[in-house]
Amino acid sequence: MKRTLDKTSFAWFKGVPEHTRGSILRYLNNGIDPGGFVRAALANDFIAAACKADSENRQALTDIARFIATGMPNGSWGSYDVVDGWLRGNKYRKDYEEALMMDVLSGVTSV
Repeated sequence: MKRTLDKTSFAWFKGVPEHTRGSILRYLNNGIDPGGFVRAALANDFIAAACKADSENRQALTDIARFIATGMPNGSWGSYDVVDGWLRGNKYRKDYEEALMMDVLSGVTSV
């Protein structure tokens, strides 16, 4: 059973622009800061996200919010403190990385 997100998770990413998918995957799978717009969206700061969004992300803001609320793992979104914790490698990220490694080893995902 797949427990993580990768480039094949397109059903989850419906309506999310491709460049934003990449930022989200790098954030989840590698702990790379996703940048101003995605960081604000992950922090549930949609006023800042709307102000920082390019035209493609501005159009997709509802789909991006839906994806974050339904597709992101626990402990990876919700406030700036939570996002900073994920970037620092908190317990939630360690659990996710373990699940990602198990998915890769079992062949249900690729990174």
